[in-house]
This record gives sequence, structure tokens and C-alpha cells, in this order.
Amino acid sequence: MTKDEYKLLDNAITGLDRLFDFQTSVYDLYALIVATSRALAGTEYSPILDKTSDALYRLVTSDDKVSDERLEALAITDDLRIFIAEKLEPYDSQEISI
Repeated sequence: MTKDEYKLLDNAITGLDRLFDFQTSVYDLYALIVATSRALAGTEYSPILDKTSDALYRLVTSDDKVSDERLEALAITDDLRIFIAEKLEPYDSQEISI
């Protein structure tokens, strides 16, 4: 994992935490996941980031509003949260290769 990949994934998990803590919106999280997905295009992280951003897009653009958009977004992003946490867990930010 490169230092940039670490930073991007760490920022994504921070965004997920902020949504959980009511500190950001579903729209902001969607924008963050899309940007992260594009920044990490072609990496092993791409498929799950793309899948999650597509699902969040459907949520934020749907005419059928769910009763709690935040809870729905948390459910959509659960696999991503687990994936990122597992990828970051073995690393200390000081140990990441360049």
C-alpha cells in the first residue's frame, strides 16, 4: 500500500465515521467516495469503491426517498467500511511505503 492509498482510504473511513456520528451528510459522503474511487481507479480498491459509489448515487438521486437516508447509506457502506478497516489494520501510517 502506498502512502497516497493509505491517506485516501483513511480519509474514506473518516468520512464513514462522520456520517455515523451525524457530522456529515449522505451527499458529502457520496462525493468523497466518488472522488476516492476515481483517485484509486485501477487498484484493488476500485471494485468495492465503484460498487459503493453507484449504490450511494442511486440513493441520493432516487425519487423514492427512504425514511432515514443516513441509515440507508450506513447499510450501503457497511461492506466498504469492513474492507477498508481490514486493509488499513496491519499498517501504521509511519510504516507505509512510498
